[in-house]
Amino acid sequence: MMRLYSYIVAVDDGFAPCPMPGLCSLACCKPMIRRLARQGDWVMGTMPKERGEGRLVYLMQVGRVLSFADYYRDQKLRRRRDCIYRPLKCGGFRQKGNPWHGHSNIKKDLSGKNVLLAKRFVYFGENAQPVPPAFRRYVARGQGHRVWGTPGAKAPNTIRPDTIKSLVQWAFSRGCGVRGKPFDPPRKHTNCE
Repeated sequence: MMRLYSYIVAVDDGFAPCPMPGLCSLACCKPMIRRLARQGDWVMGTMPKERGEGRLVYLMQVGRVLSFADYYRDQKLRRRRDCIYRPLKCGGFRQKGNPWHGHSNIKKDLSGKNVLLAKRFVYFGENAQPVPPAFRRYVARGQGHRVWGTPGAKAPNTIRPDTIKSLVQWAFSRGCGVRGKPFDPPRKHTNCE
């Protein structure tokens, strides 16, 4: 059963998520989502309350789940701005210099274990779209993330596949791929969950 992960994008600067033409990735921040999400699951990021709660920043369907090492080893992916962890021959990783994550983010980033990649996505960024009332219960509120569609879960964690399908149809009726610029300028992330 496919799941829907929902969270608030506290900082939308093109790093986490990292939307670029043809591919959206989530390689840093949200370690629990990156550790648990599987191919076919959906990840939805919405605006925080102070910017207009209930507005969709992005929606992506996980197409591939890679380890940090595999992400870095892929020559085509290595140039992405969120590909900041280089595997070391002796084990572990070295963080590449970047304007987003510093030394304080390494442990949390790597605890997610995986990088999520999606060719099927829509990213609105500064053009975030108001989520229709029919789907508002799936918009995260507060810190952390919410997941719907967990196998064996009881209400309120259940979601019907046709509801996810309707949410996806609504989002993609507004376009696909990159549909806007990031809301924020690049900056160091200090509160990355």
